[in-house]
Amino acid sequence: MSRGVSNVVGFVLVFAVVVVSIGALYGSGIGSLEGVRDAEQVNNAERAVAALAQNFEAVHRGRAPGRAGEVRLNGGTLSINETTGFRVTVAHDGDVVTEDVGVGALVYRYDDTAIRYEAGAVFRQADGGSVLVRRPAFECSDDRALVSTVSVRPTADTASVTSDGTVVVVGRRAEASTVFPRTSTAQTDDEDTVVRFEVASSANRDAWDRYLTDNGWVRSGDRYECTTARAFVRRTVLSVAIRV
Repeated sequence: MSRGVSNVVGFVLVFAVVVVSIGALYGSGIGSLEGVRDAEQVNNAERAVAALAQNFEAVHRGRAPGRAGEVRLNGGTLSINETTGFRVTVAHDGDVVTEDVGVGALVYRYDDTAIRYEAGAVFRQADGGSVLVRRPAFECSDDRALVSTVSVRPTADTASVTSDGTVVVVGRRAEASTVFPRTSTAQTDDEDTVVRFEVASSANRDAWDRYLTDNGWVRSGDRYECTTARAFVRRTVLSVAIRV
């Protein structure tokens, strides 16, 4: 009789261990699959926003009055805010031109990750930091400095959308201007031109710092300077609609 009881107890213990092991594997497997799914969703959104940036660059360069692209939200949120801004100053031949540029940002958020399009660049934010995904049209060399920004402004009824499906983002040129030079007179090599760029407000300040200092700009306090022969500063404003 005791042998029978021992066999039953042993079977129950083995069965319990098997059930617990299966449950643990199932739980960890589900967690892993969800992690892979979430990572792929963010990667897809990053590629979609980078493609949008390329489309908007075509509008910025005057190749089209407007362009559109799709972003699959999959439970994420796509929004436009106007909290990102820069200040650009150009000093040339005794003349100083200063422009405050509010560029805004197109932001995709999913859990704790954000993909941000601002000033023509695309950044990915996660774990308290950000990395540059697509570089802006900024240059600094002895021959020339270029600061070329794309600003986004929301249409009245589409500043933010949360959806499980796909949205269409449409950007149309609202205005375009050349901040510097202000005349058609050719710039010469006789005097240096100094361009100062300041990140007034941006969630990607550290990533901007890395990009600028790695590409010829010299940091001076909160500003970045480029001493060059010629400077070009231009800005395009896009009116952006998010359509479900």
